[in-house]
Amino acid sequence: RGEINKADFEVMRSQMPQLIYIDLKDVICEGDKIPDKAFGNLSGTANKKIRKIILPHSITRIGTEAFALCTGLTGTLTLPEGLTTIGRWAFDSCSGFNGTLTLPDGLTYIGTAAFTCCSGFTGSLTLPEGLTTIGGTAFSSCWGFTGSLNIPDGLTYIGSAAFQSCSGFTSLNLPEGLTSIQGFLFNGCSGFTGTLNLPDGLTSIGEAAFASCSGFTGTLNLPDGLTTIGATAFRYCSGFSELVMGNNITTIGESAFFNCSNFSGHVIFPISLISIRNKGFLGCNKVDTFHFPH
Repeated sequence: RGEINKADFEVMRSQMPQLIYIDLKDVICEGDKIPDKAFGNLSGTANKKIRKIILPHSITRIGTEAFALCTGLTGTLTLPEGLTTIGRWAFDSCSGFNGTLTLPDGLTYIGTAAFTCCSGFTGSLTLPEGLTTIGGTAFSSCWGFTGSLNIPDGLTYIGSAAFQSCSGFTSLNLPEGLTSIQGFLFNGCSGFTGTLNLPDGLTSIGEAAFASCSGFTGTLNLPDGLTTIGATAFRYCSGFSELVMGNNITTIGESAFFNCSNFSGHVIFPISLISIRNKGFLGCNKVDTFHFPH
């Protein structure tokens, strides 16, 4: 109870090596923040004995590397309602969790690699409606999640590889306001099934954004606003049965549709098309015809 600061956290981390259970729910932290490297440290000096921590109800921020490499943490992770910001690498490689991850409604920012390699989380992941930013590799290799992945409408930025190798999700819902899909965003998310609905306002798809998402089926409809498809964007997406091009695509990157082996029927390229890079459609052997503009 009472007030604690960065120095107090340093004592707990470095001078109390046998600490396994911490209840901080009634504590007031300096600046309403769990400080950087409170218990974690990517350099290898993290406290790995801690099994359970109850976070202060009053905090609004979790600092950089606060629990990075705290591999002893187990069970569920419930973040307090007032939390708005999760810093970079905050829970990086906390692979001991074996329950759900509950994100509060007021959360607006998830930093780079915040939960990367937290492979023990189970159940669905609900992203709060107020969330505006997900940093690169934020949930990369968190392969225990199941169910649908719903990206909220207010989200304006999703970093590269944010959900790479999260293979447990079964469906994906993208917000209508999304304009750009970063490289490697859903690379290796092989559990997705059904159709992929891309928002009308989408203008670019980055490198390997959906590579190896082999579970998608049905027609891949590319919206009219889309202009650029990055290299290997849909590589090994072998479940799609048909491809419908948007009217304003200019560039199809190298190996963009490599081994999309179940495409069939006619692929009609728009008049706007400028280039198809090497191996763009290599292995698409069931396509009847490719129609090029005059």
